[in-house]
Amino acid sequence: MMLDLQRWLAPDVAVVGHVLPDVIGEALPLFFLLIAVEVVAAWRSRRQLYSLRQTISNLSAGSLSVTLGFFLKALHIWPFVWLHRRVGLLSSWPPHHGWALHIAALLVCDAGFYWQHRFMHATNLGWSAHVVHHSSPDFNLSTALRQGAGEGTFSFLFFLPLALFCPPEAYALHRGLNTVYQFFTHTQLIDRCWWPVELVMNTPSHHRVHHARNYGRRNFAGVLIVWDRLFGTFEEEQRGRPCIYGLDAQRVVQGTYNPLWHQTHHAVATLRLAASGKVPLWRALLTRQYGAGMVQPTVTDAEPAEHAGHAGKPPQQQGRAAAAAAAAGPQSGKLPAVGAPPGGVQHGQQPAQPLGQQQLGDQPEQPAWETRHLEPLEWYAAVQFFLLALPGGLAYLLAAGSGSLSPAVVVAGGAFSGWTTITTAWLCDGTAAAVGHELARLLAQPALALALAQCGALPQPWGDRLARLAVAASAACIVFLVQHLPMKGEPRWAGPARGAAQAECHAAEQELLTAVKSLGYPAAVFPGDEQQRAGIDAAIQTLEAATPTPSPLRQPGGGPSPLLLGEWKLVYASSGTYVTRTTVAQALLAASRLPGCGVADIQQSLDRSLEGLEAAAATASAGTATPGSSASAGGGGDGPPARQLRTSNAARLGLGPFGEWEVVLGGTWAVQDGSLARVRFDGFTLQLVGMLGLPLPRMAKVSVPVQNGRTAEFITSYLSERLRVARGATGNLFLFTRLP
Repeated sequence: MMLDLQRWLAPDVAVVGHVLPDVIGEALPLFFLLIAVEVVAAWRSRRQLYSLRQTISNLSAGSLSVTLGFFLKALHIWPFVWLHRRVGLLSSWPPHHGWALHIAALLVCDAGFYWQHRFMHATNLGWSAHVVHHSSPDFNLSTALRQGAGEGTFSFLFFLPLALFCPPEAYALHRGLNTVYQFFTHTQLIDRCWWPVELVMNTPSHHRVHHARNYGRRNFAGVLIVWDRLFGTFEEEQRGRPCIYGLDAQRVVQGTYNPLWHQTHHAVATLRLAASGKVPLWRALLTRQYGAGMVQPTVTDAEPAEHAGHAGKPPQQQGRAAAAAAAAGPQSGKLPAVGAPPGGVQHGQQPAQPLGQQQLGDQPEQPAWETRHLEPLEWYAAVQFFLLALPGGLAYLLAAGSGSLSPAVVVAGGAFSGWTTITTAWLCDGTAAAVGHELARLLAQPALALALAQCGALPQPWGDRLARLAVAASAACIVFLVQHLPMKGEPRWAGPARGAAQAECHAAEQELLTAVKSLGYPAAVFPGDEQQRAGIDAAIQTLEAATPTPSPLRQPGGGPSPLLLGEWKLVYASSGTYVTRTTVAQALLAASRLPGCGVADIQQSLDRSLEGLEAAAATASAGTATPGSSASAGGGGDGPPARQLRTSNAARLGLGPFGEWEVVLGGTWAVQDGSLARVRFDGFTLQLVGMLGLPLPRMAKVSVPVQNGRTAEFITSYLSERLRVARGATGNLFLFTRLP
């Protein structure tokens, strides 16, 4: 058994007879050096490209990927060598044709990566492994190292055609060079290259488009962009349309810094769907469709079940394309459903700047909380990660790769290295669950060091000294963590004393309402001078960062916050609501200068009435549950079963001599997580309530049902006793005040 494990851990030596080129391993020092250079360059240019927490998250994902990749190396060598020995045309390359064969290997290898990349975006199986690479809201060189640990389980299949003419040495060389080249495309500091380079090569500009969730998620090339141009998956970066990165508008990926959940959350949902039996197995694994009973998408390149397809379609053909969502307006788009991580912290939405207000390559403004001061637990996490987890993991890989460790020590060291990486990054959550796992690791750390010293894996006398140092360090860390142990389920970094925070929020609310009032009503809810609104939007973003109710839709008791329920008045919209952007509404705004004309009031009510629960039950029984609702969550959705709230949106419209009318649009909120709700509108009513400025007795309402009702998604990003802030699918802001 140990012999077989040794062959598995050193497959190149076992089947080729010598160590194959390791281009990525040789390039690791260069990667870290360039990351440090980019940090300094961003600081000197006063651009916020890095945040410490997200950088730890990026590097922790890379560490887990490299560690698991060491154990999967045999999958990339044994099948290739077996196939090459049976069908290979060249056992070695003739010297006088070497350059031509290297060019052929580059082309075949890059074509293989292109199709591997498309597969990872087009299928749940592939996206489960690749999603972590796209989940960072930052885009910098550290993002290039944020790799999916599971990609190595299938990626080798796309490079087997190289076995026809490439010896193993050339195969390993070109696969490594292909990966190393892609590292340099993950930067915002390079604008656009010389046009011939942009025409042929994959550049930072092209790859920014690929990572941007407000583009069509295209440009799958590794080295040569010609593959995208050839197969119709190319999209150019546009000036005036800055890239917005990450899976969705959440401030924290999947609501947690736990790197294990980042790596596995989509795989969990996919396996749950595959095991449910509600859809064929091939559809669960080999598509990325979403809808009732399907896995909920986490980026804009997934396809609705009724329009099954694959990533890479032109934007005008994508059911979930960002261009289509933007054109349809904030109420028509969909925000991705977010799974609730075990022991994670639910955070609000990332404030997004309106597209078109920044120049090419500029980073949309980071959430204000990302620049907050580090709390003690986060300082601890940073020190542990950069001084222990990261260098310790690299040292382990060097020792394991040298063959000096026994297979048992290699397996135990790999498990502990991964455990260290997970717990130290997870501590950025500041939760009791994360601290509990770190305490368990600290208890195991000296025991592992003593075992390594006793079995001779560590040279003496350094082995005994290291074991004693591990005991002392673990004891000191345990004392520190016990002193800073957070309350169960609540982040330690929740902020200053609640009384002081509430006073600050109250003052900020008052300033915000004063600024909104200066716009006048109803002009404040209609599109207008964006420059005039920039200060209001910035004030709202600041307020969002200090929300006193982080999870307004899902409190510890299971239901929504009581503050959420009741009557609300819309007093401000950053780009206007969907209704107020219509031609009729614009005409009403222009006519508001005339007596008896215009929009008098826009209100929204939320409640948990029996009517709302009955409507939800009727919807579920009719089989028309919306994605993410209680009917669909059991079919593999990323989050827990949704709860329903009843909503009505009312507006009073003055039509001059034709009277004053009340329009009420009704629907249900399907709660997805602590702040996200999917809304389905089921119908609207019209009622004449006044004539010539005089109220009329209540007359009969005209009800108009909505077939296949329009859906929208909203994040409640701020909630207090008198104010509520919501965001639509495109980041549009809505400010409500509570009605008495």
